Amino acid sequence: MKSRELNIDALRVLACFLVIIIHVSGPIFTKSDTSSSIFLFNLGLDSFSRVAVPLFVMISGRYLINTDQAFEKTKYFKSILKILRPLFFWSIIYLSLYVVFKFIKNESIDYKLLLNNLILGKPYYHLWYLYMILGIYIIVPFFNQALGALTRKQIFYLTWGLVIFSFIHQSYNYFYNVKDFFGIWFIDYIGYAMLGYIYKDRIFAKRNLLIAGYILSSLCIFIFSYYTFLINNKLPFFNYNSIFVIAGSLFIYRYFDNLTVKDSLILKFSENTFGIYLIHPLFILFLLNYIKNFILLELLGIIIIFLLSNYTIKLLSMNTTLKKYLM
Repeated sequence: MKSRELNIDALRVLACFLVIIIHVSGPIFTKSDTSSSIFLFNLGLDSFSRVAVPLFVMISGRYLINTDQAFEKTKYFKSILKILRPLFFWSIIYLSLYVVFKFIKNESIDYKLLLNNLILGKPYYHLWYLYMILGIYIIVPFFNQALGALTRKQIFYLTWGLVIFSFIHQSYNYFYNVKDFFGIWFIDYIGYAMLGYIYKDRIFAKRNLLIAGYILSSLCIFIFSYYTFLINNKLPFFNYNSIFVIAGSLFIYRYFDNLTVKDSLILKFSENTFGIYLIHPLFILFLLNYIKNFILLELLGIIIIFLLSNYTIKLLSMNTTLKKYLM
C-alpha cells in the first residue's frame, strides 16, 4: 500500500484554510469603503486565496484519475454515497437554520427562495462544491476508461484543452450573465482534476520559482480585481476558471508536489478537511460581526474558526454513524 503523501495532506489543509479566508474576507471587503485599509486588506486576502477550490479539485484528480484502474461497481457507488450523504445532511442543516433565524426574527419564511436555492444547487453558499464534485465522481471511472486509449501526449493536450475550454466558457457566462444548470458544473472543473493527475510527481528543482509564480498570479488577481470592482462593482478575475487563478493554482500545486513534509501533525487536520469545509460557515455566521472591523481580530478569528471547525467535526465524528453524514 502506498504511504501517505504528507505534502499533499499539507496542501489539502492549506486549501481548507484558504476557503475560510475567502468566506470571511469576501463579505467584509464587498461592504467596506473602497478607500479603507479594511477593503484593501480583505481584497488582498481573498485574491491570494482564490486557488483554494481549484486545489481541492486537483488533489481529487490526483487520486481519482487512474488509467490503469478497473471499474469496480461497489467501490463506485460507495464513493458517490460519500458525497450524497453529507450533501443531504448539510442541506437540511443550513436550510433549517434559515427557517430558525426567520422564526426568531419573527419574519416570514420565503419558501420560494428555499426551493429556488435547491434547484440552483446552492442550499447554502458553499454547498455548490458538493454538487460540482459529485459530477466528477460520477464520470471519472468512465473517463479513466477513455483515457486508457490515449497516449501520454494526447492526455496532456486533452487536459489543457479542457482547461482552456473552461476559461472560455466561464468568460462567456460572465459577460452574457449565463447561469448553468448545477448538473453540468463539473465540466468546467474536469481540467483541474486532469492537471492534478498529469502533474503529480513531476520533479521541479527550482521551487522558489513556483512560489514566485503563485505570488505574481495572486498580485495580478488583486490589481485587476481592485480596478474592476471600482469601475463596475464586479470581480471577473475572482472566477475559479480565470487565467490567473488557473496559473496560481498550478504553481502552488506543483510547489507542494515537490515539497518534503515529515510532520505527521498535518494528518490531524487533513483527515477532517472535508468536515471543516462543511461546518465552518456556522462559526462564520456567529463570529463575523465581531471580527469584521479590526484586521488583527479578523486574522485571529479566521484561525479560531478553523480550529473550532476541526475540533467540532473531530468530536462529532466519534459517532461512526453520524460521521458518514458529517464528512
